[in-house]
Amino acid sequence: MSAIPRLVAWYVFAVGSIGALHPFFGLALDRSGTPDVAKTLLFAIFPAAFLLAGPLWGWVADRTGKPALVLRLASILTALGALGMALAPDWRWMLLPAAMLALCRAPLLALVDVLTVRTLDDRAESYGRLRLWGSVAFVVAVWWMGRLVDAHPRAPMIGGAVLLGGAALVALTLPAPPNDALATKPDFRTLMRHPVLLPLSVIGLLHGLTTSVYDYLFSIHVDRIGLEPWVTSYGFVSGVGVEVVAMAFAPFLLRRFGAVPLMIAAVCSGPPRWLITALWPEAIPQIAAQALHGIGFGCWWIGSISLLAERAPEGMRNSAQAVFMAACYGVGPLVAMLMAAVVLPRYDSPTLFLINAAIAAVASVGAVRYFRRF
Repeated sequence: MSAIPRLVAWYVFAVGSIGALHPFFGLALDRSGTPDVAKTLLFAIFPAAFLLAGPLWGWVADRTGKPALVLRLASILTALGALGMALAPDWRWMLLPAAMLALCRAPLLALVDVLTVRTLDDRAESYGRLRLWGSVAFVVAVWWMGRLVDAHPRAPMIGGAVLLGGAALVALTLPAPPNDALATKPDFRTLMRHPVLLPLSVIGLLHGLTTSVYDYLFSIHVDRIGLEPWVTSYGFVSGVGVEVVAMAFAPFLLRRFGAVPLMIAAVCSGPPRWLITALWPEAIPQIAAQALHGIGFGCWWIGSISLLAERAPEGMRNSAQAVFMAACYGVGPLVAMLMAAVVLPRYDSPTLFLINAAIAAVASVGAVRYFRRF
């Protein structure tokens, strides 16, 4: 059996699990009476794990030359952590399995993205057409959880566990990438001085910060401005719907515009999106603004994966991808959660999204100034 259907299946399960768990995780905790401080702690576990564990797992994959083995081990442990979260009676019992899930899930997307690009080889620009099936699964999971979470507050944890179990089973069947047996000696000092990776990671940190406020807290924002949970569902659906279109046309977009303009467009989509989210507390504007997520995430992902595949140091692709993701989805979200912990108890959620708009404006200036050098 070709590796392509198995890679597609992995994206469906793994990215679908993110849609099942994260958009409504905060609301599920709210419904169960979890204190705000405890919610922030649980949220912070995930980006902290990306920061700490992602680069370490990537280094191990490159150093041993066994990324497929690392992927399988991390996938099984991730599924066990998700199962523990689903079975936990309250937030106190979630802390340990959530940490296990987060620490072991940290390298998965990076490892599979590298595997996908290397499997496609000279068709690497078609990466988006495989990855879009994960986005479709994300939409379906978000829509379904939006229907369930009010009546069944534990549904996000249970859905996430089921899908991550499926991802683990598929991971056991994925092939090793080319030259899997060739161990390398990654040098992180050389990697961090890389002329592309460093500015890409810095702008990615700011961009990831703003999108993480949305990922983790949009459902709470919708609830606190007096709207129903279906607004959250349709907000995510509108954004990921545009994202799916962007990924479907990834080969055309990369040939027509190139990776760098796509990333600049992604970052610059942030300020108007967050201003509308903060200042227009009605259902239709909230949903419509999130359509910009399709650019902010879809074009960012397509462009960055393409750029790293082309420019990452030979023998350090897993490490480079993991460091980039640690900046975007480790440091960025961790700062976002700390910011939320300071802002939400003192101000309302629209204030948080106004701060998001200001940070996105700084990131936009940086992207226009520095990305054009690549």
